[in-house]
Amino acid sequence: MSPQAANKTVATAAKVSAFLAKEKDAHRRADCEALVALMSDLTGEPAVMWGASIVGFGTYHYRYASGREGDFLVIGFSPRKAALTIYAMGGVWDEPGRLTALGRCTGGGSCLYVKRLGDIDQGLLRKALAESMARIRRMFPPGATTAPATRSTKPAAKKAAKKVAKTVTKNAKPKKSRAAKTLKSTRRSSRT
Repeated sequence: MSPQAANKTVATAAKVSAFLAKEKDAHRRADCEALVALMSDLTGEPAVMWGASIVGFGTYHYRYASGREGDFLVIGFSPRKAALTIYAMGGVWDEPGRLTALGRCTGGGSCLYVKRLGDIDQGLLRKALAESMARIRRMFPPGATTAPATRSTKPAAKKAAKKVAKTVTKNAKPKKSRAAKTLKSTRRSSRT
């Protein structure tokens, strides 16, 4: 087995307070400080810089069947230029109706994008973050040797979806273009 590449996003010794102080937008800075308070309260962990621009809380160790392993934040956020990105692992943002219920936001997978924290329901955000933490603890319990079997179902689901799409395409009747129909009617009229 070849050696695995090191993770790019790792915890650093940089000060979260210094990072947040660089935020020029006062509203965005206040939103970040509110997220620090919320996430610290939920995890019971202090804020830690992950890479140059992610504020994370808590850690978990993952090890996949492929052999790839590392440590990552449980929940976190980053004040990106376009939006405030809130990270919650475990697919909580993919649940049907979750984003709509939260308010003005977009996202999926592990990322939720909001312009302002006030645009979303704070109670539902807290609940989603708590659910994410619980899922991560179930998926990657301390001392586990590999990720749960459910992680390998994604490729099978993709394969099944491709098979269905192929069948639908194969059974679909091809449509004639307008030019082909015009050409056919012109040929008919020229025969008479």
